[in-house]
Amino acid sequence: MTGGGDDAQWRLSVTTEGFPVDPQLHFKVPCGDGSLTILELTRVVQERCQRMLPDHSIVVERLYDSEGCILFPEDLAYEVLDNKGIVKACMPEPRGRGKQGRGVGGEGDEARRGDEGGGVEAGVGAGCLTVVGNADVAAAAAMQSLL
Repeated sequence: MTGGGDDAQWRLSVTTEGFPVDPQLHFKVPCGDGSLTILELTRVVQERCQRMLPDHSIVVERLYDSEGCILFPEDLAYEVLDNKGIVKACMPEPRGRGKQGRGVGGEGDEARRGDEGGGVEAGVGAGCLTVVGNADVAAAAAMQSLL
């Protein structure tokens, strides 16, 4: 037994939010025994989205779990997700496409930095942050101050 603690193969359902897909894409991703990192999972999700939308340049900024919690690149899937769970992939609108004054994540607030290990960009993008309640507003403000 490795990874997720049993011999079953892990699968996650993925939904997308943000440019260029409206409505959302929905698909499943195999995750082996769940021992891949969130960074590796992000890359797999980004590759799948790119295959489904070959006419667009796809960047998955970050992944969220089904409760809306940010998943950190260094964590292992089985540590922070449930087998057969749901992951939300956030894709930003390209620069110049967003509107000023959209609040947290508007074009003027956009910040980017390379993740260790390269490849996947991180930041607060226009299509990436969904504010649901007061706790999310506080979390968004705290996240913005870190960038």
